[in-house]
Amino acid sequence: MALLGLALASDAAIWRFARKNDFVIVTKDADFAEMSLIQGSPPKVIWTRLGNVGNEDILSALIENRSRILALFEQSTADCVEIHGEAV
Repeated sequence: MALLGLALASDAAIWRFARKNDFVIVTKDADFAEMSLIQGSPPKVIWTRLGNVGNEDILSALIENRSRILALFEQSTADCVEIHGEAV
């Protein structure tokens, strides 16, 4: 978010930015998953429920789950994908 000037932005501001720019939100934060239930998409949300892991582990999980993520997002009704795992 820092690269986009949104490091200190509220969840609502990030949501609006992602919607306007057709981005997917990747988050550890349940708030975005809840927003997707209430508001629908866009934006799509990937909720990483991996425990206390770093960005490299999150990237690995995204790559490992890419087929499932793409398949769910191709369904018009899928607004949020949860990725589960254990803390490394």
